[in-house]
Amino acid sequence: MKGLNAYHASPEALANAAPNSQVGKLAAYRDAARATETAEADLDEAGKALVRAGLALSDAQHAIDVRTRRRDAGMARINAKIAALDPSDSDYDARRDQLKGEKAALTTSFDADMKQLDTEFSQLQARNGAAEETYDAAKSRLRSDRQAEGAALHTATGGRTLSPAALRTLREWLGL
Repeated sequence: MKGLNAYHASPEALANAAPNSQVGKLAAYRDAARATETAEADLDEAGKALVRAGLALSDAQHAIDVRTRRRDAGMARINAKIAALDPSDSDYDARRDQLKGEKAALTTSFDADMKQLDTEFSQLQARNGAAEETYDAAKSRLRSDRQAEGAALHTATGGRTLSPAALRTLREWLGL
């Protein structure tokens, strides 16, 4: 860990070190590694938010599908009743009009429900789109922060490659 013994520097020394000093280079690496850790946590949260938004959107679509099937089944029942009416019955017109009224009521109820469900669905689509954008931005930031961390480590080590054990030790020393 030649040249990396500056990890023994106090937190104050790390905070106040000249950028080109070995202590400053280690501080830059520590800060870059912390930024990567934050970006990883942000990506995790963005992923969870995206899953929640997707599930809410799926639930909304399911509600629309269920309501549509209920309407279709209700219409089929009413149409079957209309088809079963005997035009020669004396109350044929009254019963047919009553069933047509039921169809109209069912359609009105369905249209009102669908208006509300469509509004909710549109809002959820927008939320899902925003969650996708947030996730993509978090993923991009993590990629960038990982590159910055790698560059900072390269600078701090003078271009040397540390063994996994040496890197773990350095990270522990720096409180990472």
